Formats: sequence, structure tokens, C-alpha cells
Amino acid sequence: VNCPLSDEGIREIKLALSEVTTQYTTPRFFGIISGTPEEALQSELAALKTAGIDQYMESIQSQLDEYMKSIGE
Repeated sequence: VNCPLSDEGIREIKLALSEVTTQYTTPRFFGIISGTPEEALQSELAALKTAGIDQYMESIQSQLDEYMKSIGE
């Protein structure tokens, strides 16, 4: 889908999510974690929630839904 997405209204969340990627996701990909893998993943998920992942996903989904309606899907 070639949907033009806007980060208007969610820029701060997008930046916070980028920080979570830097602090948690990338190190986890390389096996650099504290504690067990399960604990590391739980910490990452909690950080994503705190950063606003749910609001971010709702905004993106809303834009996709609008776009799909506009093209008749």
C-alpha cells in the first residue's frame, strides 16, 4: 500500500519509540541483555507502552483506514 502517512500529532511519540529501539531493541537483537531473555523482552514492552506505542499504532491505523476508504477498498 502506497499510503502517505503523517506523523503530525505523534512526532514526540515517534521520537520516544526511536529511543526505545536504541536502548532496548537493537541491543536485544545482538544478545546484549540484562537478565533472562523473557525479562529483557518484558522491559522492552513496558518501555514501548510508556513511550506511547498504543497511541502511535491507533494513529497510523486510522490513517490507513482513511486511505483505504478513499481508494475504495
